[in-house]
Amino acid sequence: MTCPCSSKKPYEICCGIFHSGEAVAPNAEALMRSRYSAFAKSEIDYLKATTWPPYQKHFDEAAYLARAQNSIWLGLEIFNTEDGKKTTPKVALPS
Repeated sequence: MTCPCSSKKPYEICCGIFHSGEAVAPNAEALMRSRYSAFAKSEIDYLKATTWPPYQKHFDEAAYLARAQNSIWLGLEIFNTEDGKKTTPKVALPS
């Protein structure tokens, strides 16, 4: 299956590696793509894990799941990126 982030890559080698915890998004664009795909695939644990830590305590899993499941995900289009520097991950996925 093609990844929902519109990369045209298979999900398993695109955002799937971030959702599974196999890898961490190396930059802001990859993180944005992976979060879009997480919404499209209802990967709520990933969305919570990649939410800014001070906001995680207010993260409403049920509301995010409802939003993810009751939306039509048409695709992601990125118009521009700047700098392209790799990010230093500060949040690990729960085991």
